[in-house]
Amino acid sequence: MTALLRAYDLAGFGTAYPVVRALSVMMVVPLAAAVSALAHAPDFETGLRAVIESGGDADTTGAVAGGMLGARFGA
Repeated sequence: MTALLRAYDLAGFGTAYPVVRALSVMMVVPLAAAVSALAHAPDFETGLRAVIESGGDADTTGAVAGGMLGARFGA
């Protein structure tokens, strides 16, 4: 999370966009789940199911993971 916030700060958003910063922080868990699925899933469906069935913010996490897995497996 620290790296994401640092990248946010380097991008120059500063405090002028507090909503964007809050959204950036809220994306940490879905992004981490998607990267984990990307690294460990043997195929698109298995990876996406694992992410969605893990619970939490399943729609956001599924959307992020679906995009990344789709790019990897061509779905």
